[in-house]
This record gives sequence, C-alpha cells and structure tokens, in this order.
Amino acid sequence: MSIKFDKKSLAAFEKRVQRAANWNTQDAKVLVKINQDVGKIYVAKARQLIRDHSGDIVIKRGGSTTIVPKGTLRRSMGTWRSRKNSNVVLAGPRAGFLGRGVSARSDGWFAHIVEGGQLPAAFGGRSKSTNVGVFTRAMQSAEGTMKTARDAKMQSAFKKYMR
Repeated sequence: MSIKFDKKSLAAFEKRVQRAANWNTQDAKVLVKINQDVGKIYVAKARQLIRDHSGDIVIKRGGSTTIVPKGTLRRSMGTWRSRKNSNVVLAGPRAGFLGRGVSARSDGWFAHIVEGGQLPAAFGGRSKSTNVGVFTRAMQSAEGTMKTARDAKMQSAFKKYMR
C-alpha cells in the first residue's frame, strides 16, 4: 500500500502531525483535569474500603505526644500534581512531610504503617488491622474503571484538540 502526497497536502499533513505532537504541552490543563478525575476514582474506592479506628490514637515518642484523630486516614486520601509544571497527578494518602499543604486533621503520615501492618514483613509481619493492604485492594478494584475512564476522556479530549 502506498500513499501519495502532493506538496500542498503534505504540508497540511505535517501541520496536523506537529499539532498532535504538541498536544501534551498545548492542552496541559485539560490533561491534568483528566488525570485528576481518574485519580478521584481510586480515592473514592479507597475511602470506601478504609475502616476508621474506634477512637483517637495517641502516639508517645521521644517525650512528645501526637494524637491522630479518628478518620484521619480516610480524610488524607486525595490527588495532587507531582510537580507544578507536570501533567502527572498522583493519588493516595497525602502527607505533610512530602511538602504538601495538608492540615493536621488530614495528614496521612502513618499510611505506610497501616498498609504494611503493625510490623513489617521483615520483622514477622504481625497484621491485626482491617486496613492492612487497603491501598492495594483499592487499586486492584478500581484499576479497570480508571483505565476505561482515562481512555474515553483522552480520546474525547484529543478529538476536541485536533479539530
């Protein structure tokens, strides 16, 4: 199969290809919005699976006391951009030590402890919480829906951009 172009149609074709190549920079706000919407699917599923502790948790370490209010892990779930000028959107528990502006009531700094259990696998892996593995379960559950939604939204946005 061969395709023949005259000079005029070749220039038009090159212009369209160049426009498609610049999609990620020219339409960045739309791509970020799509990624945020898809990330929110995971956040909603994780919030649905997370079970709140019966009360506040008091942590005493090094002479200081930290109180983690009931429901903090669920409230910490959200989406954020990896860098200010990036289209990449991350989803999961937001933690203040990562440089995110998170209120103390929604700071999920302890999420890795909940996900792995009270002790890491290297130390015997004692797991008693119903929330052990909750982020993994949420991702496995939401992954298909997220891919379908992302593909449909990307296809729609690309068609609109290429008009």
